[in-house]
Amino acid sequence: MSDVAFQRLLNALPSLLPVQLAELAAAVKARIAAASAPAPEPRQAPTQPLAPVAGSTIATIEARFAGAPQCPHCKSASIKKWGSANALKRYRCKACKAKQHHAY
Repeated sequence: MSDVAFQRLLNALPSLLPVQLAELAAAVKARIAAASAPAPEPRQAPTQPLAPVAGSTIATIEARFAGAPQCPHCKSASIKKWGSANALKRYRCKACKAKQHHAY
C-alpha cells in the first residue's frame, strides 16, 4: 500500500461506524496472524523420476481408439485427427469441437 493510500485510510477512521471499525480490527488481526505464521514446508521432489510413456503403451492406446472412436462429450462418432502432443495423437470432435488426446 502506498503512503498516500495509507494516510487516506487513517484519515477515514473517525468517520467509520462501530460495525465497520470491528470489521477493520478483525481484518487487521487476521492479517497480522497470517504474516506471523510459519512458512509452509517446501514441496519435495519425488524420490523416483516419473517413468516415460513406453512405445508399447502408446501403441495400445492407439489400437484401442482404432476400434470405435467416440467423443466423450457428445458421444458423436464424427472424429478427425488434430495433430499430436507428447507422442500421443490428438483428435477433435466435428460435432462439438472438443479436443482430446487419444481418449475417444
